[in-house]
Amino acid sequence: MTKNREKPNKQYASYMARKYFSGRISKYQIIDGFPDYMNDLKIKLLYNRILEKPKKSWLFGVSKEKYEDYILKSYEIIEELESEK
Repeated sequence: MTKNREKPNKQYASYMARKYFSGRISKYQIIDGFPDYMNDLKIKLLYNRILEKPKKSWLFGVSKEKYEDYILKSYEIIEELESEK
């Protein structure tokens, strides 16, 4: 029964994360609408990655390569959440 309850949370979390990374919603909107992440490690990992998003900048921010790596790893987590059955 708990796996069936967690599946919509996983799908919703991945949906919200995709909207956030594409720039359609702000960080505050995703934090307010994010599903419960205490019972699922991958949802919690995704939530923490969203909170700790590095700033891309030309002077004092992270490099382009590190930012791309961050985005790729975040999308890997999203895809894992979407593919779990």
